[in-house]
Amino acid sequence: GEKDTSPYFCLHFNKELEIYKKQVIVNLVDQAGREKIIGDAYLKQVLMFNCPNLTYISFDFHEHCRGMKFENVQTLTDAISDIITDMKWCWVDQAGVICKQEGIFRVNCMDCLDRTNVVQAAIARVVMEHQLKKLGVMPPEQLLPMKCYRLYQIMWANNGDSISKQYAGTAALKGDFTRTGERKLAGVMKDGVNSANRYYLNRFKDAYRQAVIDLMQGVPVTEDLYSIFTKEKEHEALHRQSQRNHQELISQLLQNYMQILLPDSEKFHGGWALIDCDPRCVCSRELTLT
Repeated sequence: GEKDTSPYFCLHFNKELEIYKKQVIVNLVDQAGREKIIGDAYLKQVLMFNCPNLTYISFDFHEHCRGMKFENVQTLTDAISDIITDMKWCWVDQAGVICKQEGIFRVNCMDCLDRTNVVQAAIARVVMEHQLKKLGVMPPEQLLPMKCYRLYQIMWANNGDSISKQYAGTAALKGDFTRTGERKLAGVMKDGVNSANRYYLNRFKDAYRQAVIDLMQGVPVTEDLYSIFTKEKEHEALHRQSQRNHQELISQLLQNYMQILLPDSEKFHGGWALIDCDPRCVCSRELTLT
């Protein structure tokens, strides 16, 4: 409930502001449907918190980028360009500290992975361009060179994939846009496969992953979660036993065939078992008999 949530919201953001001084919330949830409920509750908590160092910005990612037009994220970065400039960054040279970063961007959507990765990449690129221009590497009006932009995209996409694999078990969705700046059919199909994998992992493997996280953090693991480990080991043992049985059956089968097919005057020297062969090479494989 709202009253129960408020104290923890305040406690959390007071701690965050103590560390980072200022925060700019960029909320990417949909402004319609089930996500709107969460977005409205988030905004209400911010208004109740009523802190001048906490800025709230709403950007309906799916509405603005409908039809895979993720380049429309620039609408957001253009709108908050003054905030990005005012936030500055840490700049130190031989003479000492020139300026310090004042605050952070806190970008979120429903699971804070895919939409968040695209928007954070766009904000970070704007910051990098400012830095390069201040250092005199780029002229004031010049755009980021394409070679540098490609390297930046690859670096950021790899970072997004690493975080996504830790959290969701697959590479980040919309990664083709982060990596190349273009949204293609192959990327959409890959996202579909990753989404299906995430669904499976969340439904059947999440408890196992949570148990590992708990153990790493020193949190006691319940007996129910211990049973998951036990079942996992039992499943692996059964799978190994099944493989051994399969191999033994194949071996017995080959021995029986050799006894049936080979006359007493001939001897078996070697060959290939066609049961597990590569179907692409089946025409080139034969049993060698002498």
